[in-house]
Amino acid sequence: MSLQLLPVEEGWSLIVEGSPQFKLCRKLKAHKSSLKAFNSLHYSHISVRAKETDLALQDAQLHLESNPRDVAVQDSLWDLRKKVIFLGEVEKHFYFQKAKIYFLKQDDRST
Repeated sequence: MSLQLLPVEEGWSLIVEGSPQFKLCRKLKAHKSSLKAFNSLHYSHISVRAKETDLALQDAQLHLESNPRDVAVQDSLWDLRKKVIFLGEVEKHFYFQKAKIYFLKQDDRST
């Protein structure tokens, strides 16, 4: 069986014979690899991406200090600020989820 990435619409429109439960399992299995690839592309290494974006923002701010009339840097600075805020929030939620999972595992051992 070859690794095949399917868009969501295409995967749900697959024709599978069998019981409804079997059909659902086959369609979900067809999506697994594409969803894993999507997840690793957009959500992996969030701390590294947040740090890199923050460093890029600092570099742009330093460049703007030396060139205050550069409109391109001003525009990129605005975009970088939004991206830093967004990635900071995503990173915070990631660690909240991680702490919650840890707490639930530890709490479950105590019962």
